[in-house]
Amino acid sequence: MGGNFIKILLADAAGASHINWLAIIHWIGNFHPVVLHFPIAMITMAGIAELLNTRHPGSLYANSSRFMILTAAIVTLPNALLGLALGYEVSYPGPLSDVFWWHGACGFTTAGFALFVAWLRERYERSRDPSTLSSYRTWLAFLVLLVLSTAYLGGEMTWGLNHFFKL
Repeated sequence: MGGNFIKILLADAAGASHINWLAIIHWIGNFHPVVLHFPIAMITMAGIAELLNTRHPGSLYANSSRFMILTAAIVTLPNALLGLALGYEVSYPGPLSDVFWWHGACGFTTAGFALFVAWLRERYERSRDPSTLSSYRTWLAFLVLLVLSTAYLGGEMTWGLNHFFKL
């Protein structure tokens, strides 16, 4: 089985022996559904930990939030790139085409904002400036909404339009 997979990656339809980059891109893209849950969970839980930290200040929630947002920032951009590879040369009919575009746009925006929010968190860690903490919390709340919106749009493509609201 593994030998056939390698042959597919290294040969085109005519059987010529060369690297089939399109097959490799599609294969790499298959990891998007595996990886995507991690940044969604990390960003959402960072928001919850930070919310708990406002009510019950202490190192547990602050450290948890910091760890999760840094971890999410590391994983979110590769996940967006995996999504780009998964969607390479894919077309969706009708309204799903718009959902696909918005999902991709929100995915890369999420990746950028995750890096920005992680940077704010580290900036606060070094300065202990209350205004930086306030900015971090505000942008983290926005990031949570953004990642959940991106996830919803991905669900729309996977499970169909209005999947969340069907009764």
